[in-house]
Parts: sequence; C-alpha cells; structure tokens
Amino acid sequence: MSRRSSTSAKGGAKKAKGQAADPDVYVAMLFISMAALTTGIIFLAIECGRYNWLLGR
Repeated sequence: MSRRSSTSAKGGAKKAKGQAADPDVYVAMLFISMAALTTGIIFLAIECGRYNWLLGR
C-alpha cells in the first residue's frame, strides 16, 4: 500500500497544521458502513421483537 502524499494534488502546497483535511472516498465508505450497521441493528431488533425478546433479561 502506498502512503498518502502530504501535498495537495491541485496546487502542491502543504496544508496548515490547524486546517482539516478534505473528505475522501474512505470517509464516504465510513458513513455508508455506519448506515448499514445501524440499519442491520434496527432490523435485528424488529426481528427479535417477533419472538417476544426483551431487553435487560
């Protein structure tokens, strides 16, 4: 795996220390995976509710 460059692809200038990085494809994949996990947990809770599953037993 190659390391990410510390320079910007557009201008080649380095970003300031306090400046946040631009979101990339990995940030988008993170949000997609979080949405999939949340959806899966909701559907699991709905399915468990059909079998009279109670929290805190």
